[in-house]
Amino acid sequence: MKALRKLFFETKMTWPRVILFALATAVLTAAIMIIPIFRDTSFENIGVTYEAWILFALIIIMNCDKPLEAGLKTFVFFLISQPLIYLLQVPFSSAGWELFDYYGFWFKMTLLTLPGGMIAWFVKKDNLLSALILAVATGFLGMHLVNFLNTCIGHFPKYLLSVIFIAAEIVVFILVLLNKNRNRIITAAITVVVTAIMLVHSPVDNSGIQGVMEYYPIESGHVWEISSCEGDLGDAEICEDIKDKVLIYAKEFGTETITLVNEQGETLVLEVTYNDEAEGLVITEK
Repeated sequence: MKALRKLFFETKMTWPRVILFALATAVLTAAIMIIPIFRDTSFENIGVTYEAWILFALIIIMNCDKPLEAGLKTFVFFLISQPLIYLLQVPFSSAGWELFDYYGFWFKMTLLTLPGGMIAWFVKKDNLLSALILAVATGFLGMHLVNFLNTCIGHFPKYLLSVIFIAAEIVVFILVLLNKNRNRIITAAITVVVTAIMLVHSPVDNSGIQGVMEYYPIESGHVWEISSCEGDLGDAEICEDIKDKVLIYAKEFGTETITLVNEQGETLVLEVTYNDEAEGLVITEK
């Protein structure tokens, strides 16, 4: 616990350190996205979802002396790291420079880190407002925890490391960033309620098997939209930050036909099956 408190409160975040931190995290993320062994594992989530970046942001924010400093340094950290991740992947991707088509979403998120960093700094005050602000982050992580848990249960041990990492992250944030037990209890209670609501609304079929989600790669360089989902399997969506993949979510056993269309009018039809005879989803192109 002492080492963690030193990481969050006693690591002087000078501008050179912020820049080096941005460069290091970008290189690490790009390497994980490029090296095939990490594909479809918990490690790849660093380039897809938010949990690792919330941790990186809070390390910077908690080590700043003033709200404006926290906002500016967090903003610069993301302004450097996010486009660099794409830049480093360009030579290794068939999409080439078109990878930057996906940066638009992350640029919008980067703009939000300036006010977000300033607001998050007030967690340092360790008061009621601090507990509520931190609960936004931990509640958001709780929602992600449930999503990964569903997939992990569906085809164990996929995303088991993500489940463990997020759970540990939530506990560490509450115990380390807050000192007063009252504030810890408030944040923990809100987080538990949000997570419980997600669990209650998580799809469970009659066999008691949780729903599962799976990413399916689609041709990059195009803007794809889902035109129809026909069947009783569940739902699908194209995530804004990973437009070269379609997220398919199975709520119960069955078959689904998903039709996608791009800006050139080309179509892609996926047939998805989920049953107790296969591990996870069976996805084929028709």
